[in-house]
Amino acid sequence: MSASLPLVTSIFEDKNSKMPTPQERAYLLLLSHVLFLKRISDELRNLKIVSDIHFPIPLSQEDNPLIYKARIEFTNDMVLEIRDFFIPHKCDDEIIMERKFSAYLIDPLRKGVISGWDNEDHDPKFVSWPLHRHATNRGPPLESKEQSLPEIVTTVVTKYVIPSMR
Repeated sequence: MSASLPLVTSIFEDKNSKMPTPQERAYLLLLSHVLFLKRISDELRNLKIVSDIHFPIPLSQEDNPLIYKARIEFTNDMVLEIRDFFIPHKCDDEIIMERKFSAYLIDPLRKGVISGWDNEDHDPKFVSWPLHRHATNRGPPLESKEQSLPEIVTTVVTKYVIPSMR
């Protein structure tokens, strides 16, 4: 599992640029999740640690807000739920796509969160801001070494899933 660029938190419109629109760029970022999950799904299945992976392709670039949800079900009953969405805002007649991201590892047997990552608004006190993690049952925000979905999945697999199966 490879690292990738840090999580983008906002996409700004530049009317003087030939770049795709903020909506198109947001859609491409969501598609990158699909490509990553597709690439690692066989690897995780070969390790015999995954019972199912749901990573549907986002339906349309035109959806407002753009919403993406994925789910990895591990053979030890833990579940990683991933949500990523972009909300369009207008500011000075330009579009800004604000990103909201979360990935939570859940233990359905104990009905609790084991660990989670998100970019919700909390008091920023650390370098990894805005992406941060929460310990058990969504405790207070903590600094996160993981800054992308591949890094989060790697941590979930190596720190939580594989050790729990020994």
